[in-house]
Amino acid sequence: MDTKKFDYTDLIDMDCKNQTAKLLENYFHRMRGEYDSIVAVEEETYSEQPFFEFAEHINEKENQDIVNRTVQYVKQFILNVAMGNDFNVEVFKTYLYNLDPFFDKALAFNIATLLNEKDVFASEFDFETAWMSCGINIQKQSTQETDSKEDAPVDTSKLTIGMTVKNYKVLCELLGQEIKDGKSKKYQLENFKRYFEWEKAGQKFIIMDIYDTPLEKEDLRKLGNNSIYTQAIEVILLQYLSHQDGYTRTLTKKKWWELLSITNHKYGRMTEKELLQLDKILTSFEIRHFYQRCNKKLEQILFSALNNLKNRKLINYQIQTVIVTTDEETGKDKYFLATDDNLKSILDVERYVLHDVLGYEKIFQVFLRFKQKEYYQKINDILYDRYGWHYYFKQVKIIYVQENIQKVLPEAELNLKKQFLNEKVVSFLNENAVNEFKKQKEKYSAKYEELVNKWWGNPEDIPDSEKSELWKMPDVYVTAQRILTDELIKIGHKDLDFCEEEFIKSNSDMDEMFLFCNK
Repeated sequence: MDTKKFDYTDLIDMDCKNQTAKLLENYFHRMRGEYDSIVAVEEETYSEQPFFEFAEHINEKENQDIVNRTVQYVKQFILNVAMGNDFNVEVFKTYLYNLDPFFDKALAFNIATLLNEKDVFASEFDFETAWMSCGINIQKQSTQETDSKEDAPVDTSKLTIGMTVKNYKVLCELLGQEIKDGKSKKYQLENFKRYFEWEKAGQKFIIMDIYDTPLEKEDLRKLGNNSIYTQAIEVILLQYLSHQDGYTRTLTKKKWWELLSITNHKYGRMTEKELLQLDKILTSFEIRHFYQRCNKKLEQILFSALNNLKNRKLINYQIQTVIVTTDEETGKDKYFLATDDNLKSILDVERYVLHDVLGYEKIFQVFLRFKQKEYYQKINDILYDRYGWHYYFKQVKIIYVQENIQKVLPEAELNLKKQFLNEKVVSFLNENAVNEFKKQKEKYSAKYEELVNKWWGNPEDIPDSEKSELWKMPDVYVTAQRILTDELIKIGHKDLDFCEEEFIKSNSDMDEMFLFCNK
């Protein structure tokens, strides 16, 4: 009877006892028909401490014996089901009742995974081969069990980018998650960050981004100060400043981005209409969402480099506001730096438009709703009516000592070359691990098929002496090799995936952070 469409993991209740027994009983009777359960399923309350004690001592002889005896019984139970044999209820209870709660759940998940893949086994060898192919280790799974509730899959289908959620309780309801408090709430919110990004406004959650696939726990898509992006920008900036006269350099953000090769010369110059003509799949939404999606990345890259250089006392920088008006004598545009009074006037109008006109709490909501054009146009209209100003924009002024820049430049260039080399080695080793895994997997499949054919398609007839020659590389091999490569080979920020070609091109993954100028 084929029961593969049934998901055995749905039977497991993390808050109840005897889940392994419950699952195996269900499996036994699913092969036969309806039944009245004999398994006593009771709610159980357990703290984290017993589990950690069990996980810590699982390799001690006494606990190893418990694991081995129980797993051997499970194997025989499943094989007997395939043979049509009944089971002794008292023996069943002796082996499977009142197991350590965490071991019980871990074992149940192992069995469920196994039965979801295959539910009938021709022999002990067939069972053990399938069990190993699941790639699950009881000890490893049990040590992760306490995180299972915090790390339960989060359904973000009811969220949208730019959405404002009233409070934490409503957020949990939208996500289908349990409402928690204390440390449990803190861990839960950390887990939410793997699925989407938000900003807080009082008790409100404003959804900034929703990821297509959840992030790994170690990867929160943040650029560290030691990232190769930051190093590369530092070198380019130092090279540029070392060849300039004077001790200051002032450019708009767009100009800095282009100079540093973060964006190309087309950035900010192509109209939306021109961009729409690039490909029929592009829409206004795609273009606007592109800018929105890349805002934080561009900010992190640029200002991480500037702050690193500032902390080393190689530069200082200021973000200045420039106001544009009309020169009464010439009729041409006139530019001047905003004074404190000017900045106060701009701030007052910005707050009025943001809060009273558009009804938002924070500026990023303007960008999330694609309202920046409307937002700045309303501000400029009010500023023109009040003060005769056409618009304003931001620029970054860098102050530096050229002699200091020239001294550190050679070392910075050398470090960057080392980083590029290290990334090449890491990439090669990771690719090599993937290829090795594929080769060993093909070798195992060929050997297994050869043995089965040799013994006329009956795996149970294969002698133990020949079975011992059959070895399968662990399914977690590639992941394990990556972990070791990150820890022992990779230099710098180990959570950052860097692509040299993408950085050099800098055409498709970086975009404007601040849209201050509304020309």
